[in-house]
Formats: sequence, structure tokens, C-alpha cells
Amino acid sequence: MNEYVIITDSSCDLPNSIVEEYNLYVEPLAVRVDDKEYKNYPDQRDITFEEFFKKVKEGAKVATSATNVYDYTSEMEPLLEAGKDILILSFDSAISNTYNASRMATEEMQEKYPDRKIICIDTLCAALGQGIIVYLAAQMKKEGKTIEEVAEFVEANKLRITTWVTVDDLGYLKRGGRISATSEMIGSMLKIKPIIVLNDEGKLISHSKLRGRKLALKFIADKLVEDLKNSDRKIFAIGHAECLDEAKEVEKMVREQFPDEELECIIEYVGPVIGAHIGPGALVGFAFGQKREGNQ
Repeated sequence: MNEYVIITDSSCDLPNSIVEEYNLYVEPLAVRVDDKEYKNYPDQRDITFEEFFKKVKEGAKVATSATNVYDYTSEMEPLLEAGKDILILSFDSAISNTYNASRMATEEMQEKYPDRKIICIDTLCAALGQGIIVYLAAQMKKEGKTIEEVAEFVEANKLRITTWVTVDDLGYLKRGGRISATSEMIGSMLKIKPIIVLNDEGKLISHSKLRGRKLALKFIADKLVEDLKNSDRKIFAIGHAECLDEAKEVEKMVREQFPDEELECIIEYVGPVIGAHIGPGALVGFAFGQKREGNQ
């Protein structure tokens, strides 16, 4: 079996400890805060999550951008020259152009290095949902699975990764064009907390509207429990935007429903790539379930 590496991008939000343990290559996506651009590295060398959300709370204008073909080819070429194959697990193509850049880079490098194997997969996942599938792929690689076996697993299971989003401030959804100004005003007055999901096409879809934060968090916990009940992989994750205590509370609610089973949970910040669009106070639950909701 030829040696291979896994490349992903920083939308995956995996803790740096996991990135280092499994020797993952993570392409940093960019976030512009006012007039300065930062790279979203897993080790937060350019900007920490705390600094980013502090600037957002202070009213900074933020925007994100996908990585480009050159960024990928620059990462890939030394690996290919060293005789390694590459598996790319990319950010959801329905949300970002990152996958298109990785696909174009793959085509360019495959032509230049025809003897190397390069597999590029659109995970149709984002944030720690993408993180879960990358993490499981990395575990399989460490166990000695071939690049083909890992790629087959990802393709067969990526749509089992469920995503449950709630936001604290509807203003961020309005700014991103997800809701109208009228909906934002009425929703804020009524303390409406939307639940948004990722469907099989990788699109963000409105799922439910709940009155109050506590109901929204319990709803997410209940959905994660439902997802995990019949799953053969008891792993879930919670991404938070400056609300760690609530993330731990959701984790506790989920674990209480599995008193005799061992669950694995990853809790980490929602990084700047997604955090720029859902704002401080957002909380997102992910699980390796059976199927996604929100499909036609």
C-alpha cells in the first residue's frame, strides 16, 4: 500500500490536538475583519477564536473567502514529489467554492503526476460535521486502511452526518441574506430561535422555530439523541460561538440518554469561517446518525 495523506480545510473546526495527532494537512481559509485578512489556522496563530468573536461583538465587518487552486497545488506538489498519494476531504460545495478549488487543483496535479493517486471528495458537510467525517477517516488511515477504503467509507457515510444549528442573534442571518429584515425584527421581539439543518444537497434549510433559547438547546440535544439511538458509531460534536457552558449542558443532556453506552464527543469553537455568518452565541450539534432531515 502506497503512503498517503489526508488534506482538508479549516472549515472542519477540528481541535489542533486532533490535527497534530493524525498528521492532517489543513488548508487555512481566510476571514477579513474590517480591513485586515486573517488565515484560519487550526492552531489559531493568526487570530484566536476569542479575538475573532470579540471583534464581531464590537461591530467589526467580517467576510470569508474560499481557498484557491494555487493554495492547494502548493500544498500538494511537495507531497506528490515525495511519492505520496492524497485524499482531499473538502468543505461543502453548496456553501463554499473551496471544493471547486480543490477539484481543479486535483485535475492539474493528476495530469502532472499521473502515477500518483489523488482522490478529491465533496463532504457536503461543514464545521465539526466535516470534522467528524475527517476524524473518522483519519482513524481508519491510522488503522492501516487503504486510500480507496477510506474514500469509499467517506462517500458512503457523509450524508449520515447531521447538523443542527441555532443562533442567538437573528441579525447575523439577516446580514447573510438568510432572513428578511421584517422576519429578523419580529423574530427578535418574540424571542424566536430558529433551527437550521444541512440537507442531502449540503444546503442550509430552515427546520423549526422555537420560543426561547432553552427550548432550542433541548431540541438540539433531543435530535442528537435521536440521531445516535440507532447509529453504529456513537460519536457527536458540538460547536459553539462563545457559549461553552451551554455546549457542555447539551453534551450532558445527550449523555444522560445513554447511561450504559460509551459516547465520544468533540466540543470546539465554531471557527471564523462559519462563525462570521451565524454570530456569537450560535450553537451547532452534529452526529453520526442515519439520515438527514430537511430533504424534499
